[in-house]
Amino acid sequence: MLTHCHPDHIGGFGADPAKQFPNAELVLSEIELDLWNSPDAASKLPKWAADTAPAVKKVFAALGDRVHPIKTGTDVVTGVTVLDTAGHTQGHISLLVASANEQLLITGDAAPSIHITFDKPEWHIKWDHDPDKGAKTRRALLDRAANDRLLVAGYDYPFPGVGHVVKDGMGFRWLPTDWVWDS
Repeated sequence: MLTHCHPDHIGGFGADPAKQFPNAELVLSEIELDLWNSPDAASKLPKWAADTAPAVKKVFAALGDRVHPIKTGTDVVTGVTVLDTAGHTQGHISLLVASANEQLLITGDAAPSIHITFDKPEWHIKWDHDPDKGAKTRRALLDRAANDRLLVAGYDYPFPGVGHVVKDGMGFRWLPTDWVWDS
């Protein structure tokens, strides 16, 4: 699963992804795939991201039919639902993983910092392709996480990277889970 195609997420595929990852299947939103794979991708991206489009296209080309676009609102597999969290990129997705009565929200970069984006979700982030939509998406995602008391995981959250979102004034705060060592 790829939440979006910024280099810090897709860059690990390197120069020859088909050889490095011979069994890899890449699933991402169809909007994200179409955006980065379009002939005029650079014109649809922020200036700072435009130069990375050829490298992203190279990954898609190398993986060929192992790249699987998916629509938001559908399940990747049973219990893993793709959520539309566009704003950070046009096709950014988050994942809601459900098993029995438990749910885990994987935010991707829709809410990348527990310090800034939780305290002030309406603030713009330089890396958002659409800053206004990114802020709106962030607020809605954090509201959902807090209201539904979801367990949340984020890529850039401090260890253990899993916890809960709690409403705090006009913003939110991060409540990390306790790390329990099993012997």
